[in-house]
Amino acid sequence: MNREPTMRSATDHTVVISDFPSMYWKLLWDIDQFDTLQRNDPEFMAPLAYAAINVCIAATSLRDWVTTEVTARSRREKTKVLPEQVVRDRIYDIVPHQKMCEAVAATAKHSRFDEKQCRGGLVRIDKFEPSEDDPGGFFLRHVQDGDPYPSIALN
Repeated sequence: MNREPTMRSATDHTVVISDFPSMYWKLLWDIDQFDTLQRNDPEFMAPLAYAAINVCIAATSLRDWVTTEVTARSRREKTKVLPEQVVRDRIYDIVPHQKMCEAVAATAKHSRFDEKQCRGGLVRIDKFEPSEDDPGGFFLRHVQDGDPYPSIALN
């Protein structure tokens, strides 16, 4: 199998995604879809979970696009070449839920539980009943090491 990279444009496979800003816009679109589902169909958990998985896949893809661009730019500009892992570690420092997004994306892609980047973490969807201050519905939670105060990954 030939693994040499081709010089063709990424849009030959992605149609509109050609660089990391366009992948960022796709991530924002996926987040908006999640938000719309949560507001318009708060009683349906499955579509919300599907949208959350799409957000995680887009976040993982964005990490890859940014990593590729930063390392390629450092080579082009002949500055200190940044290894991919250094770039990824910086992303993990900036984006607290990135590793959980990657675990969700890897699990969805490979059809088996995968927590290489986020050991001991889990995602769950909790239902909250409506109140006078809150419309209620389902909320996606990221729980790390049984933390009794799980943070809201998306709401």
